[in-house]
Amino acid sequence: MNNSLEIQNLSKIYSNGVKALDQVSITIENGMFGLLGPNGAGKSSLMRTIAMLQSPDTGAIFFNGSEVQQKPEKIRSILGYLPQEFGVYPGISAWDLLHHMAILKGIDNSAERTKQINQLLHQTNLFQHRKKAVSSFSGGMRQRFGIAQALLGNPKLIIVDEPTAGLDPEERNRFLNLLAEIGEHVIVILSTHLVDDVQELCTQMAILSQGKILSQGNPQNLTKNLNGKIWAKTIEKQQLPDYQSKFRLISSKLMAGKTKIHIESEKAPGTDFEPVTASLEDFYFSILQSQITQS
Repeated sequence: MNNSLEIQNLSKIYSNGVKALDQVSITIENGMFGLLGPNGAGKSSLMRTIAMLQSPDTGAIFFNGSEVQQKPEKIRSILGYLPQEFGVYPGISAWDLLHHMAILKGIDNSAERTKQINQLLHQTNLFQHRKKAVSSFSGGMRQRFGIAQALLGNPKLIIVDEPTAGLDPEERNRFLNLLAEIGEHVIVILSTHLVDDVQELCTQMAILSQGKILSQGNPQNLTKNLNGKIWAKTIEKQQLPDYQSKFRLISSKLMAGKTKIHIESEKAPGTDFEPVTASLEDFYFSILQSQITQS
């Protein structure tokens, strides 16, 4: 079955006056969906609102055509959620903690609980560690355990919030492969500030900044908008302010003591610039730069 999550004009202002979400509208279907944005963009606020952990001030959320805010238990019953940080009980083994969570999720049949838990421990490559305390797990193992608990009850919608932050490259690859496998049959929303996570996994994405959706679509198609418009040059670090004032500089990166800059321009900014193939990172920084320019 093809599932559909429709978010219509969501807004959220916190009591301290922070406008976390500003008329956010997105439609998401089966597969991996990347929600990309800088820290403080409103990604976690949007994830918490979809998960019914907080109510929006305005707007509506529909899952497979049904409005979910009136019956939040309906979306909770089909939701798997891996928040940015989750606590675990010290000393409790992976198997026992999953068993406890399965009961809380309403998996009443003992044989079905055992079957699901064992399958998920195998799927997340944690079965051999099932008797160890989750509090003793490495960061990557803990994230894989987080996915195991999120998958209890066969959810149709899975939300993962900044899942690869702090993981070493090997654990990151293992975790992303696991997400890609899961995303073949359900909706997986990957909330992250890391462009590579979205580029490698997601067929659809949106860029969120200051609570607003700035762009959305297929990552490859969005990147094509910058074909022939990105130019690179290596400069001395102290020259950076001069280039920032003269050109539309969208990114700079320190490499081997020098600074490599990317300029967005319809034509070569100068004879000493070289054209480079536009990346999703270039598109992302270009969109954020446009927002800064307009504000």
